[in-house]
Parts: sequence; C-alpha cells; structure tokens
Amino acid sequence: MTRKVMTVSYIVRNDKILLGLKKPKPNKNIWVGENYWNGFGGNIELGEILEQTSVRETEEESGLEILTQEKCGMILVTYESKPVEIELHFFLVTDSAGVLKKETLEMLPKWHGIDAIPYQQMWANDEYTLPKFLAGKKCIGQFHLNDQKKIIKYILDTVDILPKSINRRF
Repeated sequence: MTRKVMTVSYIVRNDKILLGLKKPKPNKNIWVGENYWNGFGGNIELGEILEQTSVRETEEESGLEILTQEKCGMILVTYESKPVEIELHFFLVTDSAGVLKKETLEMLPKWHGIDAIPYQQMWANDEYTLPKFLAGKKCIGQFHLNDQKKIIKYILDTVDILPKSINRRF
C-alpha cells in the first residue's frame, strides 16, 4: 500500500473561510478533486516539514502568505479498491498577508461565509472535520471511501494533542 502525505490549510478571517475550487488540469482527463471546493494544500516535498508544505502550497494556490497557523487535525483516507492511502494534515490559518490571486492554473479562490460552506461540493470528510476545526477542536481519524468518493465507514476522535503520525484503524 502506497501512502501519500499531504497538507490542507483553511484560511479564516472574521466570519469567512477561503476555499479554492479545484480546476481541471490541462492535458489530463481528470484531476483528483476536480470541481471540488477545498482548503489549500498538496504533497509534501523532499526536505520539507508539514508546516513548510502548508505555507508553500497556500502561497502558490492563493497568493497569501501564512503568518499564523495551527495544526488542527490528521486523517487517513483509504479507498475500497485503490492501493493508496492519503495521510492528510490540516492547518487552520488565522493570520495571513498578501494579495489574493483571482485565479491560478489549479484553483479559483473564493471567500465563503462560515454559515454557507458548500459541503455538498467538497470532499465527503469535510462535513465532519471542518466544523470541528472551526470550533477550535483537534481531530484524528480515518475515512474509508468507495470509488465514488462516498464514505463507507469512518472514525473521528477529538483529541487534546495530535500525534506525530497516524495509523490505520480499520
């Protein structure tokens, strides 16, 4: 089983959250997460620590520089018929600077009201994890999805301290 380690950063200001609409990738049939609203993030690069990945990916995709962030969660995403698991590390960004890009090759950033988050057009786990992160809670869990990206089963625990890594729970 191959494991990919990735970050996702949610930028929050006042009563709004910045999300990016993942655009289709040029010259490819599909891009994972295409047409989904998401936080900003991506794959950890060689030599980076998670916080550096969060900062780099957020700046690349939104144009904003992270000034203050806190790690708020970790989940392991597994699939019914894919030999890959995704280890996601979530960050809540409460202070940022710079000019928001109107659009990048990958993302179309847009502010949403906290009370109007488009969960129906996001990854299935976001409806469970994001409200906890926005409430100041830290979470760890696992989500097992079918090929249509629907949740088959999940475990999500609120914790005081996040561990360094996450293991499969089922």
